[in-house]
Amino acid sequence: MGGSVNFRTLVADDLIEGEKDWGLEVNSTVGSNGFNFDGSVVGAVRLSEDFSLLGGVSHKNIGAYKIGKNGDVELTGEVTDGDDTLVFTGQESTNTFFKAEGNFTDDLNFSLSWLRNDSQSSQGAAENTGAGGEDIQDVVNNTLTAGFEWDPDSELIDLKARFWYNHTQNDEMRNRVYNGEDWTLPVEYRLATYGASIENTSRFNTATGLLSLNYGVEAFQDDGQSSTPFMVQDGIDYSLTYTGTNPAGRRDMISGFANATLEHDDWLMVSGGLRYDYYHLRGSTSFYGSQTTTTPRVCLQWNAAGTICRRWGPGGTVTTYYPVETDIDRSGGAFLPTAMIAVKATDWLQPFAKYSRSYRPPTAMESLFSGAHPNTTPIQYAPNPFLEPESGNTYELGANISLDGVFSGDDTLRMKAVAFYREIDDYISFGTNVYRPETAMDYDSFVNLDGTTSMKGLELEANYDAGSYYVGGSFTWLDAEFPTAYSYNGQSFDAAPAALFVPPKTRFTVNAGARFLEEKLTVGARVTHVGDSEPAYGQLAGNYKTDKYTLLDLYGSYTFNETTTLRVAVNNVADIAYVPALGYRTLPAPGRTATLSLNVKF
Repeated sequence: MGGSVNFRTLVADDLIEGEKDWGLEVNSTVGSNGFNFDGSVVGAVRLSEDFSLLGGVSHKNIGAYKIGKNGDVELTGEVTDGDDTLVFTGQESTNTFFKAEGNFTDDLNFSLSWLRNDSQSSQGAAENTGAGGEDIQDVVNNTLTAGFEWDPDSELIDLKARFWYNHTQNDEMRNRVYNGEDWTLPVEYRLATYGASIENTSRFNTATGLLSLNYGVEAFQDDGQSSTPFMVQDGIDYSLTYTGTNPAGRRDMISGFANATLEHDDWLMVSGGLRYDYYHLRGSTSFYGSQTTTTPRVCLQWNAAGTICRRWGPGGTVTTYYPVETDIDRSGGAFLPTAMIAVKATDWLQPFAKYSRSYRPPTAMESLFSGAHPNTTPIQYAPNPFLEPESGNTYELGANISLDGVFSGDDTLRMKAVAFYREIDDYISFGTNVYRPETAMDYDSFVNLDGTTSMKGLELEANYDAGSYYVGGSFTWLDAEFPTAYSYNGQSFDAAPAALFVPPKTRFTVNAGARFLEEKLTVGARVTHVGDSEPAYGQLAGNYKTDKYTLLDLYGSYTFNETTTLRVAVNNVADIAYVPALGYRTLPAPGRTATLSLNVKF
């Protein structure tokens, strides 16, 4: 719904320069305020004209940091050690990377890569007050990817195929107090994703211009598992308070697509496409109901005849809890059209308009969410077997500006402006008072907002570079309107969601600097302002509302030669205390932090 991000891993040409057959790059950063170390070593070797190997390792060690001293952020003893240093904010990670790339033939190439991230961190509270203690987490992520490209001497074939496997595991040790005793509980979370895609592009020269057809299929599967030892107390399995919010489940996604793009005389581009997405989600979980029975008073002592009670014992109530098993098996699909037109009105101006329809099926977590907060009776959350996919329409209108020689012969100006309007049906949020007939009780659950959620916004970005100096910036404005009711099992309920993550309405950044000593020395500054994050409804959880803040960062670099660069930065110069937008109120951002970096290429 929010768009897409495209990135790639290193290739041999990023590290090997000129006629060399090998290359090496070393990065090292140290700093203040808990920024202990961040460094990497990556290298590549070209064994032949058709085969190269790449590899590298990086390590990062971030300790507990202090928040800023200037601001209204107030912390409790549970999250700070007394001097505004946040407890359990450190992290240590080691990452490894290996890649092989080459050519089978002149028109068929391949790449095989492996990425591994091994991170250790913790969470918790400084005071062991029932919910206190440190919870240690060890997260390991492995990603394997294979890519193949076949581009023979034919305008009809430009084939790309990708296969990938991603596996994330989080081994967590929970430390809690139960019945006055300390105990630890190992919790294991797993998520594996298998995927593949194949696409081809065929190009035709027509009387009206170059026509490109891109078509293909892709599919992936998410398979999640959570486990922890049973923790049964009074007939209740409290382990559900850990596994229920990260439930086991599987989701399959299969898509087919076709897109056509016509380019006419270098000034007109028209494109349109159609995609079909299909999903199948299934899994099993349980949630608890409760039943309270009243026991009448009992006679402890009768008279000799057994007809009159001389002493009564009190009656009472007994509450018992029982699990309700829930199986979810849902599927569906949708056709998703797109269309765009871009006109290069002049050599420097290209206005464009775009329409797209999007579709987001619910995740296994959203549909199977159950349990409660750790160590409480698991009667707070319940799954939603009726959760519908989100679907939306997005309209965009914008322009690209590219100018050279604006004020001098060597300067450049690049600018992009986009206005958009989006309507989303069945927006998925977190709701309260969801009635389950199996237990005749209300629960919290993921629900679909009833009606249409509308979002409109403006995005601006501009960069001017004159060589000896530069200035740039970006501005975003977002306005969202959410329905005040939600739907559950085909019925509408006049109740606001329990929590919505609403981004700030405004955000802007200005970045400017100058270059000296034949552009070897660069000094610059960046100002970032983020507006208030107001709740969509009068009173939401305080976690999701943040105050506005303005940050100043300073940076500089000196290039000794083509292979060695020294960089320095001071972030949050004014030592502002703030909570990042969409962040958590007990986890403010770091205060003033300085770093020194060295980059060397061989």
